[in-house]
Amino acid sequence: MGEVRACANGTKFERKSTQNVLRKGYVIMQKFAVMGHGVVGSGVVELFYKNKDSIITRSGDEMDLKYILDIRDFPDLEYCDKFTKDFEQILNDPEVTVVAEV
Repeated sequence: MGEVRACANGTKFERKSTQNVLRKGYVIMQKFAVMGHGVVGSGVVELFYKNKDSIITRSGDEMDLKYILDIRDFPDLEYCDKFTKDFEQILNDPEVTVVAEV
């Protein structure tokens, strides 16, 4: 069971514990979410996709962006399937190991 923490506004969430895994013989898939797709958030997403191969090579782990949280729709973007308006979807997804609020 993970550690229960509270945000400044009183919202409680459970931090899911992740076990340290030895990287011998297999690759770990890291999935992350970006909260916000404004100037900074869209830049983070674009830089990730532009430099994805280099980031994966340097980290030694496979990585993929699973969600982008935003209240707006972006149907013309090539990664439009990544958008969600539901924070709970991100919070309750055990595959998501990192969330960046930008």
